[in-house]
Amino acid sequence: MNLLSLFTFLLPGNIWDTLYINPPNRIMRFNILLQQQNIDILEQELIKRTNPYSEHYGQWLTTDKIEHIITPLNYDPLINWLNKNNIVYINNTDNLECSGTKNQINGLFNTSLGQNKKTIYHLPDDVKPHIDMILGYRNHYQRDILKPRAKNTIAGQMIISPESIHALYNVTYATPSKYSSQSVVEFLNDQCYNNDDLQVFLNDSNYPNNTVPHNHFWGKCDPATQDPDIEATLDIQYQTGINNNSLLYYVSVSDWLYQFSNFIFKSKNPPKVLSMSYGWAEWDQCDSAVFPTCLLNVSAQEYSQRTNIEFMKLGLRGITLVASSGDAGAPGRTNEGCNGDNALNPAFPASSPWVLAVGGTIFMNATEIKNPKTPMCEKNSCIGGGVELNCNIDRCGWTSGGGFSNFFNRPPWQDNASTHFLNISTDLPPNKLYNKNGRIYPDVSLVSHNYLINTPQGYSTVDGTSASAPSVSAMISILNNMRVSKGKSTLGPVAPLLYNMVNSCDDCFKDIEIGSNNSTEEADCEWGYHATKGFDAVYGLGVPNFREIYNYVDNL
Repeated sequence: MNLLSLFTFLLPGNIWDTLYINPPNRIMRFNILLQQQNIDILEQELIKRTNPYSEHYGQWLTTDKIEHIITPLNYDPLINWLNKNNIVYINNTDNLECSGTKNQINGLFNTSLGQNKKTIYHLPDDVKPHIDMILGYRNHYQRDILKPRAKNTIAGQMIISPESIHALYNVTYATPSKYSSQSVVEFLNDQCYNNDDLQVFLNDSNYPNNTVPHNHFWGKCDPATQDPDIEATLDIQYQTGINNNSLLYYVSVSDWLYQFSNFIFKSKNPPKVLSMSYGWAEWDQCDSAVFPTCLLNVSAQEYSQRTNIEFMKLGLRGITLVASSGDAGAPGRTNEGCNGDNALNPAFPASSPWVLAVGGTIFMNATEIKNPKTPMCEKNSCIGGGVELNCNIDRCGWTSGGGFSNFFNRPPWQDNASTHFLNISTDLPPNKLYNKNGRIYPDVSLVSHNYLINTPQGYSTVDGTSASAPSVSAMISILNNMRVSKGKSTLGPVAPLLYNMVNSCDDCFKDIEIGSNNSTEEADCEWGYHATKGFDAVYGLGVPNFREIYNYVDNL
């Protein structure tokens, strides 16, 4: 190893700056992501297995077969470098989980302080070619910027409940004989949900008690907490409240999307539907003030694209990923005031082609469910109908997200729908503001306004696509239950199926042609996207008619 020939990096404030603060024997952890092979083959395998017209549809792969495709080339110089510096590591085929003391890591990276006391670290030239990126760990995260909008319940106001969603979207189905699995996913050290609150919520929805088994808590969670996380509460109450038949899991990770997806991939028997109510601007994925630090001068695009490969690996295991499209319209939460050069900010993970992105709507001129069947709707005015439109700042006080990815090209199953949208839309933003070849989201939409949830303080309402995502994920789990009851595979990445479905099932989705997302949570903006006939960047394919979708999938 020739230490005279080095790759040198000057880094802003991040985990490595703490190397000069922490005690010398404190254990610190980081991930080395290795250069994967055959990503094009991995993607083609997934495309053919998610195409409902392919003979390979639903034929998912084992982790061993997936790893065989992407296994890195020989990286002995990297292993020798770690061993020489006494770094402990766990080899996960395409990444290494590393740990060492402050002194060991200083020695490993030959660190020094540069100008303005920024850490400079070095990689030997025979090691660098084997490394895709290095990710560090943080002890503090800004979770508040990602939370749903909690509100106080006003006496007499109309609310959304599980019974509402069943009625509004025709959620009826046969009782399954076998059950698949589902989970919500929480990030950045969430505070869990309260299990007693969940049981009251389920009972008020005419469901029996249903708890997450102890061994299905993956990550930190105290379900007896008296200070539960609003996001976690909303997620599990509506995923379980819409579908109380699937096996329940609860996944909580202390960091962000790459670490989550890699953790799930390594797991045995992971839940087959995972709902994520989180997201952030693509370009800001490596913001060290918000997320786990991206090191080695890793860009947000590199981080997002590597994470997307992890999503593909999950897809090949038959796992469906669902994510909220965001609550700040096309401009996004990094441009709430509609200012600056980044006028439109697509959000990740919703912008990933392998994630089902869910937008949000409101029922205007809402009507109440007549003859309610649940205690929740007997005690409250539950919405059972009305005029459905997308949430924007004027209607909801926030705006359902949508747009074109800057990092991911349009997937093949979206070509026809996207081309139609681009051809008939007369008020698109200037070309310089969006990537017309990018993946368009959301894929589908669902009501997202005035969801009733139960907390230790009682019932209250919340808003956001944080609500529509777990609700849609529950519907997908119902479809999985039906399929596994018939000896079939789970649906896995479901978007290719839905885009093909809309071409042959006129009643599977309701198209909404009014609405736009050119606003945020704070302001009306000049630029955004407008609804059209058919698929668009406001509603996606539209809102589901679940019974028709169920019948369609039943005949696959």
